[in-house]
Amino acid sequence: MPAPTTTPTLAPGRATPAVEQPPTAVPAPRSALGEVEVVLRAESVEGSVRSLRFTADIVGGPDNNQDLYCTSTLWDFGDGLSLIATPSCIAWTPEVKIPRDFEQTHAYAPGTYEVTFSRGTLEARLVVEVP
Repeated sequence: MPAPTTTPTLAPGRATPAVEQPPTAVPAPRSALGEVEVVLRAESVEGSVRSLRFTADIVGGPDNNQDLYCTSTLWDFGDGLSLIATPSCIAWTPEVKIPRDFEQTHAYAPGTYEVTFSRGTLEARLVVEVP
């Protein structure tokens, strides 16, 4: 099965020094865990030229996917800062539902950054350009 393609959430383009433009985002290939994949997007935060809101959605697979239960979530913002969340969990049971939607906001200095979202063995990367 060919890898699915995605389109950037933000309009492509580069800012000139005299004109402030929203950051741009170009998705990197998504990784999959069987029928499960993570989709990573970025959008500008209204009122802030250099802040981005990242959303990661786990798509596919069962809601009680044991491979994704009680796993750490890592956001690497590509600028030397990262955030890791490790849940405290009870033992997995078939009734358990995994979280599927994740969101973080991050402020940047001008530049190009590769942002990575990881959850268990799933990973997605997104290259963002901040004017």
